[in-house]
Amino acid sequence: MTAGAGGVTAGAPGAAGEVALAPGPAAELAGAFDAAGRAAGDLAAALADLLADARERAPAAAAVLDELAGWSAAPAADLRGRGEGLTARAGGAADPAGQRGGRGGRAGPGAAGRAAALRLARLDRLLADHAGADPRTRADAVAAWAAALPAGLLAVLAGRAPDRVGGLDGVPPAVRYAANRRLVAAALAEVEARLAAPGWPGGREELEDRRRALAALLGPAPAGGARRLRAFDPAGDGRAVEVFGDLEAADHVAVLVPGILSTLDGFDQLAVAAHRVRRRATALGSGGSVATVAWLGYDAPGHLDAVATVAARRAGPDLAGFLDAQRLAPGVHTTVVGHSYGSVVAGHAMAAGHAMAAGLAADDVVVLGSPGIGVPAAAGVVPEGGGLYAIRTADDPVAWSRFHGPDPSGAGFGATALAANTPGGTPISGHSAYYAGDSASLDNLAAVVVDLDDRLVPQADPFADPVSAEAEGRALRAAEDAALAAAGRVPWPRPVVDLGDAALDAANDAVDATIDDVTGLLDLVDGAGR
Repeated sequence: MTAGAGGVTAGAPGAAGEVALAPGPAAELAGAFDAAGRAAGDLAAALADLLADARERAPAAAAVLDELAGWSAAPAADLRGRGEGLTARAGGAADPAGQRGGRGGRAGPGAAGRAAALRLARLDRLLADHAGADPRTRADAVAAWAAALPAGLLAVLAGRAPDRVGGLDGVPPAVRYAANRRLVAAALAEVEARLAAPGWPGGREELEDRRRALAALLGPAPAGGARRLRAFDPAGDGRAVEVFGDLEAADHVAVLVPGILSTLDGFDQLAVAAHRVRRRATALGSGGSVATVAWLGYDAPGHLDAVATVAARRAGPDLAGFLDAQRLAPGVHTTVVGHSYGSVVAGHAMAAGHAMAAGLAADDVVVLGSPGIGVPAAAGVVPEGGGLYAIRTADDPVAWSRFHGPDPSGAGFGATALAANTPGGTPISGHSAYYAGDSASLDNLAAVVVDLDDRLVPQADPFADPVSAEAEGRALRAAEDAALAAAGRVPWPRPVVDLGDAALDAANDAVDATIDDVTGLLDLVDGAGR
C-alpha cells in the first residue's frame, strides 16, 4: 500500500521484523530528529559551561550539578540515535537533510543555529533602535530581549556568538561570564599557536606576557573561585572588566579605574587592588555587602601621551555609561576610584555625568595620586549629594605635576583631602602604593566605599596648608635634588630644569590644541558623512 506524495511505502520486513521505510520520507524524518538532536546538544554544551562555572563556586553542590549536566546531554543522544535508526531502516539513506557537512563533521546551522541567527538579527535591530538612548535605557531593552528568549537559547548564543553577548549590558551576568571565558580561551589558543609557529615569531616577549595574562584569566580569581569578566577584548593593549562579589545584590559598589600603561598584560594588578579594597571595606563592618569592579574599559595612554587628555575624553563618557548601565538599585552606594590618569578619566566621567539628565550614577569619587582631574575645581562636577575625596603621598611626583589641572587635594579645590599615612599604619610613599594593605590610604578608601564618614582620617602632611604654587614647586624641586644626590647623580642646573618645564608646558598646550583641532575636523567629517 502506497500513500500519496511524501507518504510511507510498505515493503519487505526488515531484519528485526520492522517495515522498511522509503528512503525519501525517512531521510526527511531522520533529518528532523538529527536537527533536534544537534540543537539539544548545543543547549547541553552551553549549559555545561555554565554548570562548570557554578561548580567551581559551589563545590558542595558538585554532585548535583554533575547530575544535571549529564541529564541535559541525554536528550541530545536520544534524538540523534533515533535519526540514525531511521536512516538505517531506510537502507542507509544518505546524510539526513544534508546536515552532516561542515568542519570536523560538525552540523550546519540546524534548528538552534537558525534560531540563534534570528534572535541576533532582532538584537541588531533593537540596538539600532536604541542607538541614541542612554545606557540604562538600552540595557533595560536588552534585558527585556534576553528575558523573552526561549529557555536555553541565551546559553546557545553565549556559545555561538560570545563576542556579541559577553560585553552587552542587560544580558544576565552568568551568561556574560561564560561567554567571556570562551573569548579568553580562544584568545589564549591563538597566542599559543603563534608562539608554537615555526621560526621565531616577532614580539615573542610580548606574546609571552599576553599568554600569561590570558592563562591567569582562566585560573582562579585573587580571592579564589572562577573569574567573572563582564567584558573582554584582546585587541591591541586589551580591555577587561572583572567583578568581585555579587554586584547585583551588593549594598556598596566600588569601580576602580587604572592609570597610564595599564594593559591586559598587567590586568591582575588592578584585579588584586579590587580584591584588597573589597576585603578591607568588608572588614570595616558597615553591615552591608561590598562588590568591587576592576574597570580596564579604555585604552590607557603611555608615557608620551599621558600629558594629553584625548584618552580621558573618550573614556570618561564610557565610564559614565558603564555606571549608568549596571541597573543597580537606587539605594546602592557607589564609589568611583581613579588612580593617576584614571583620576583624569573619573573627572571626565563626572563632567559627562553632569551633562546627563540623571547625573553620574555614583555617590562618591576618590582620586589617588592625581595629576589633576581636568577641571579647575570640584564645583559643578561632583555627583549631586556626593563627595570628592583625594589621597596622595607627600613625595608622589605625579600628584605634584599638575599636568591636568590643580592638585585635587590642595586647599580651595573643593575636595576632601584624606591621609595616605598615619603614625600607626604601614608607611607608603611614591605613586604606586595607594592600595597597600594596612595603609591609611587603603583604610580611608575603604571607609569612603562603605560610607563610614566617622572612620575617615584627614590629610595631615605639611603641604595640606594653603601654599603658593611657587612654594609647592620649590618643595618638589628640593625633593628631586635630594633623590638625585642620594643616588650619586648630579642634578641639572636649575635654570635648565626650569626651561625644560616651561617647554614641557608649552608642548602640553600644543598637544591639546592639536587634539582639539583634529577632533573638530573629525566631527565635521562625520557630520558631512551623515
